Amino acid sequence: FTPIPFKAFTLTAGVFSIDPLSFLAACAMGRTARFMTVSAVLRVFGERAKTLIERYFGAFTVVFFLLVLLAVLLLGKAGFGG
Repeated sequence: FTPIPFKAFTLTAGVFSIDPLSFLAACAMGRTARFMTVSAVLRVFGERAKTLIERYFGAFTVVFFLLVLLAVLLLGKAGFGG
């Protein structure tokens, strides 16, 4: 879900010797979630959303990441963090 090119994550995983199966699983989940989200938005909002996504993908990604981070922090403080 980041505007950083996927190749950067692949190279970084190699540099830090990340377990290949864990990396593959995380990639599959992350890429699937990204493309499913984009396709759901396009299905609901149509061509107009496509133009906005293409133009502002970086900004949308940052906002989404911050919202997820905020949710994780709030859930952690609420006692759901384990």
